Amino acid sequence: MNELIQKKGLQRKHYKILDGKLYVNIKSTQEHNEWTCSLEELGLKKLYKKQPRIILNIAIAVCLTIVLASFLTYIFAPEQIDQRTLYLNIVIWGFLGAFFFLIPTKNEIYLYGGTQDLSFFRNKPDEKTVDQFVDELVERTKQFLRNKYARIDKDLNHDVQIGNFNWLKDIEVITNEEFEALKEEANRQELY
Repeated sequence: MNELIQKKGLQRKHYKILDGKLYVNIKSTQEHNEWTCSLEELGLKKLYKKQPRIILNIAIAVCLTIVLASFLTYIFAPEQIDQRTLYLNIVIWGFLGAFFFLIPTKNEIYLYGGTQDLSFFRNKPDEKTVDQFVDELVERTKQFLRNKYARIDKDLNHDVQIGNFNWLKDIEVITNEEFEALKEEANRQELY
C-alpha cells in the first residue's frame, strides 16, 4: 500500500510513499500544508492516542433527557409547561446536545522520533487500512536506512561508520547480530 487518503470532518490528509520520500498534503479550514520529506527524516516509534468520549456522552444524555422531559411534561401535564417554554427547551438543549455530539475526539497514530513527526487518523478510512499503511511506511523507512547506512564504505571514517551501525541498532533498524557482523566486517576492512 503506497497511498493513504483520510477525511475527517473538514480535514483531509493525503500521504503517498515515493522512492525514498514521503509526499504529505494536509488540508483543513485553517491551513493547507503540502511537502515532501525524505524517509530518513521520519520517526519509527508509534504512539496511539485516543481521547475518551465519556464526558461528552454524559453531556449529550443530559441534554436529551431535558428535551424528552420537557416534551413529556407538555404532553402529560400541559398545565406545567407552556408551548413557548417547550420550544425554547427543545431548541437550546437540542442545539447543545448536537454541539456535544459533533465535537471531534482524537483517535490517532503518531509516528515520532525523527526530525519529521506525522499523525494519522486511526480509523479513517478504517483501522486495518491505516495500520497497513503505517506499517508499510515504517518498513520502507527501515529498508531505506538499512540500504543507506548498513553497508561498508571504504571512504567513510571507521568511527563514523561504527557510529552509524550503532545508531541503526538503537532505532531497531538492524538487530544486535547484524550490528556485530557489520562492526566485525568494518574492523577487518580497516586493517587493509
